Amino acid sequence: MMYTDTRELNTRVSFRTAVLNGMNEKSGGLYVPIEYPFLEKQFLNKNPEPS
Repeated sequence: MMYTDTRELNTRVSFRTAVLNGMNEKSGGLYVPIEYPFLEKQFLNKNPEPS
């Protein structure tokens, strides 16, 4: 999964870089996923209810 900077949208970094740094030191923007994975409803229904 690739991540982008909230202030520099053309910046792309790996999961590792996003987790270890958290934000871009130069721009001050946070790293967020470029795309969110789609989860099927059946997948979500397989998990037990929280207690």
